[in-house]
Amino acid sequence: STSNVVIEKVKIIRYQSSHGGGITSPGWLKQFRGYDGRKLLVVGKNVDAISGATISVNNLAFDIQSKTQILLSHVSD
Repeated sequence: STSNVVIEKVKIIRYQSSHGGGITSPGWLKQFRGYDGRKLLVVGKNVDAISGATISVNNLAFDIQSKTQILLSHVSD
């Protein structure tokens, strides 16, 4: 059976680093809307890179992907 686990919205509540603040932009974050865990999130391919925020972008993409996989593994229809 299929599940309907899908990202509706990603919001950064607190970001304290002096670098990489671009990841808090709602315009940038909306690219994750609709993500369902069926594909790998790859920065520069299907995730927009942000100059000066390489670590933040990579970590957020990894977290979204891994947490979605966890949710998928716990959903039973």
